[in-house]
Amino acid sequence: EEGRKHPTIRGLRIGKEQPERKKSEPFDADTEWDKDGQYFHYHTRWIHALLQAADYLESKELIKYAAELSLAGRHFLQKTEGRLHLYWKMSVTLSYPQVLSMGAHDSLDGYLAALECEMMSSNEYDFTDYLKSLEKICDGKSWQTVDPLGLGGLFLNTVRSSKLDNKILPKSVKPQALLKDALRGLAQFEKLIKPTSSAKFRLAFRECGLSLGLRVIDSYRETLVESGLDINGLDKSLSLAGDIEDFWTQRKNRDYSSYRDHLNINHVSLASSLLARVEPAFFSTPLFASNSKSTSM
Repeated sequence: EEGRKHPTIRGLRIGKEQPERKKSEPFDADTEWDKDGQYFHYHTRWIHALLQAADYLESKELIKYAAELSLAGRHFLQKTEGRLHLYWKMSVTLSYPQVLSMGAHDSLDGYLAALECEMMSSNEYDFTDYLKSLEKICDGKSWQTVDPLGLGGLFLNTVRSSKLDNKILPKSVKPQALLKDALRGLAQFEKLIKPTSSAKFRLAFRECGLSLGLRVIDSYRETLVESGLDINGLDKSLSLAGDIEDFWTQRKNRDYSSYRDHLNINHVSLASSLLARVEPAFFSTPLFASNSKSTSM
């Protein structure tokens, strides 16, 4: 009965078909992807979804679920030789790590999610120590990447960060820093991408993550400029979003095994990018979504 009241307090399992690796079993990178557990990256995505739903439905209960899920992220923290980091993947019960490495942007996603939970829950939960730990991991970080999914996430987080109180944000999490690293990474990515390359060698969900981020940040152009951000560097790259969407909306490109093998996440990512053309508020910070709620639902 207590568990029904707090369904997220110990996190949410991934739901893979194969059982998780036991603590006594050796790590195997080739099979770990197919095994159950808890990913920190999914953890932050679910928090964001819960906060969006809470805002749209005006549900305090969903805010509670999001806040308790966020605080479960403390189990991913580890201190090694005096340095804090986040495990990439934990066991279903959060009792031992499955993958020791840390996702490139996990600490950033975790920090913004925890800060949003703290604010939306009206400080009902104590996030002080957790936020301090995440801030230490974020300190001095460069978020630059050529991974399209990571770049899309940086653009989304730039918008999220710009909606928060700039005075309380650490330097490395301020929107100016995120945008700077995102634009640098995007310039490098555009030198590497080959628009005419076969779908056989491409991953739709990673590319559509970038087109989604580009759609959202472009739609918040005025807000970002008012916050003092220079986004002129985006203009020459915005057509990339359309190129990605046009490529993956062609049926012939979705017939490759590279698309079918990740069918669900590819479908959702492509649909999200297309939706962001007309409803970008669905993908920005929920703290302010209530000011521009859609009437089309």
